[in-house]
Amino acid sequence: MSNQHLILGGARSGKSSYAENLVLQQVAKTGQQAIYIAIAEAGDAEMLRRIDLHKSQRNTHAWKLVEETLMLGRCLQAYNNDQIVLLDCLTLWVCRIMICVRRKWEFETNFLLI
Repeated sequence: MSNQHLILGGARSGKSSYAENLVLQQVAKTGQQAIYIAIAEAGDAEMLRRIDLHKSQRNTHAWKLVEETLMLGRCLQAYNNDQIVLLDCLTLWVCRIMICVRRKWEFETNFLLI
């Protein structure tokens, strides 16, 4: 049986740290492997700084890091209930999907209107 948590909060409110602590507590109890799926992409200097801050605050030895910016479904299929998976951040993933869909729509409609 899977145990799922959805952590919500405002920007820079501590969601990632809270979720990481929950996972590490579970790892300490069960010995399961912790998988960290990082969705963020450093598109500018501010985002690069935020990603670096997250990395520095995280005990990298406790996690298997997976960086996946778009193909989340395929990525999640690689894991099972013997592992604990943390996705950070679904909001960025949804925004990226919306941007990709919009670009595809614009491309297709422009192609049709030529």
